Amino acid sequence: MTRANPTNMGHPVIGMEGVALLRTWLTGNRRERQTRVHELTRFVTHPNEGPLSIELDVPERDYLEGYAAWAETYDSAPNPLIYLEEPAVQMLIDDLPAGTALDAACGTGRHTAYLASHNHQVVGVDGSREMLEKARTKLPMVEFRTGDLVHLPLDAGSVDHAVCALTLTHCEDLIPPLRELARVVRPGGCVILSDQHPTMTLLGGQALFAAKDGSFAYVPSYFHSHSSYFEAFEVVGFTVRCCLEPAYGQKEIAILLNAVGLKGVADEAFGAALQGVPGVLVWELHRNK
Repeated sequence: MTRANPTNMGHPVIGMEGVALLRTWLTGNRRERQTRVHELTRFVTHPNEGPLSIELDVPERDYLEGYAAWAETYDSAPNPLIYLEEPAVQMLIDDLPAGTALDAACGTGRHTAYLASHNHQVVGVDGSREMLEKARTKLPMVEFRTGDLVHLPLDAGSVDHAVCALTLTHCEDLIPPLRELARVVRPGGCVILSDQHPTMTLLGGQALFAAKDGSFAYVPSYFHSHSSYFEAFEVVGFTVRCCLEPAYGQKEIAILLNAVGLKGVADEAFGAALQGVPGVLVWELHRNK
């Protein structure tokens, strides 16, 4: 279902000004605090000027509808989460012994390609026909199957490893998809998960994207605390080997500003608000025997 959601682009700017001020109210210097207050005041007292004068229609899309629209631009539009997430996931893949591997919710196949390049026999699974078309075009030698995270089209214990990237945030309940991953991975196997960091979800982070026609939409994300992950892992039979929390740096902040069309509006505030804040959560899990 699509829900209209007129969005004022000044609101995230004001929000980041506030976050930046909150982070420095006690430990920052006086000049930094004054700069934030002055800039915030200027924006609020001029509502008929940018950024508060800019409004966009940003409808909510469900998972399949959203990723169908996103498929055309997913690989070409810079995404700060991918810049943070990909090196961490690839580092963990590098340590896996070659075997059979599942890329669950594989999208256009970015992790599928990396697994295949490391001599894994890979099966990519996704619920989006449009995303799978892109993956099959890029990786004609890889087997791709249509399926969702709670009904994976694989036999029990049929893969040595699994990767599931930036997807569980779209699941209101972690246990059903994790239980399904535990079903298809053999005992003793490895599962690598990545997701938007819960801190960013609390700050309003959603899967916002620009479609090919330039329109914006988003696929909703749900907040999952670290403790909720640990509880779900225990229920389905996973043990945590490591947890990585890549944080925003200048490069990722610049990508974010460009992606939402706010470059040059309040760059210093976004930097002060997000520098060093974890943007992605990456887990390496062991399937219990």
